[in-house]
This record gives sequence, structure tokens and C-alpha cells, in this order.
Amino acid sequence: VLANERGAELLTFLERVYDSSSSVSDLAEELHVHRTTFYARLRRVASIIDCSPLCATARLDLHLSMKSSRWGAREPFRS
Repeated sequence: VLANERGAELLTFLERVYDSSSSVSDLAEELHVHRTTFYARLRRVASIIDCSPLCATARLDLHLSMKSSRWGAREPFRS
């Protein structure tokens, strides 16, 4: 996904989707986009990864990848 010209934006969008338990309407409102735009972004991701980003396996893989990337980039704990 990151190889796409808008990959970082799409991953930020997906992370918000995955972190939320809100409905599509509520998420679209939170993200300040129309529901049509919301679904268009999901389709764009689907075209990049060749499956639905809401498919359980893809969702788990992508969400874990995003979280582990953040975890690896964090400041180490200091004692």
C-alpha cells in the first residue's frame, strides 16, 4: 500500500477504520468525508492489495502491520 502515491494517506484512513467500532456513516463524519468517498477509498485499497481490506484476514494482517510499524518507531523505554 505504501508504494502507492497516496499510500500513507490510505494507511492512515485504514488505521482509523480498524481502530473504530463506529458505523460507516459515523466514521465518514469523523473523517470529514462523504460516505461515497469512504467507500471509494476502501475500493482503492482493495485494488492495491487485490482483496477487500474488510476481509478478516486482510484486516488482521494490515492492522497488525500498522501497529507493529508504530511500535517499532517508538522511543525505547528508559529505566
